[in-house]
Amino acid sequence: MSHSAHSGTAQASTTELKPGETRPAPRPKRSQAHPGVSPLHPVSHRNTSFQPLPRPLGLPPYHYDLSAKFPDIAKAIEEAGSMTLHVMGDSGGVQDGEFQNFVAEQMLAHLQTGKGQKPLFCYHVGDVVYFTGARDDYYAQFYEPYSHYDVPIFAIPGNHDGEVDDPTQ
Repeated sequence: MSHSAHSGTAQASTTELKPGETRPAPRPKRSQAHPGVSPLHPVSHRNTSFQPLPRPLGLPPYHYDLSAKFPDIAKAIEEAGSMTLHVMGDSGGVQDGEFQNFVAEQMLAHLQTGKGQKPLFCYHVGDVVYFTGARDDYYAQFYEPYSHYDVPIFAIPGNHDGEVDDPTQ
C-alpha cells in the first residue's frame, strides 16, 4: 500500500472510466461530481448557453412505438387495461448521494414487495446527472444507484444532461 492509503487520504483518479467500469460507491456527505466541481459552490464556468434542439424524427404527433421496441410491456398494458410506472427526475446526486440512494431503495422495494401493481418501466424526466453531463458522471450519479432496478428506464435529457464543460467532447 502507498503512504496515502495508510494515512486515509485518497488521490483523485485522473483516468477516465472504461465501458462497464463504475466509480466506487460515494461516501455519505461527499460530492458525486467530478473532482473539479465543488459540492458547496456553483460552478462559474458552466456551458449554459442555448443549444439548438435536434430535428424531430418523423412527423407530428410524435410517438414512441412501445410495442415495436418493448412488446412485452405493450402486451402487459393491454392485458391489464392500465399502466403502472415510476416517474422521476433530477436524480443526479451531486452534493450527497445519500438522498438519491434512499429514492433508489424505495423504488427497488416497490418492485420486490409485490404491493400494488408492479411498475412496467420508469420514465425519467431529465437531469440524470448534474453540472457537466460528462459520460463518466453517469456511473456514480445514476448507473450505480439503479444497478439493481430491473425494469426498463426511458429517459429524456434535462438541461444538466447537456451542460458539458467542453462542448467538443
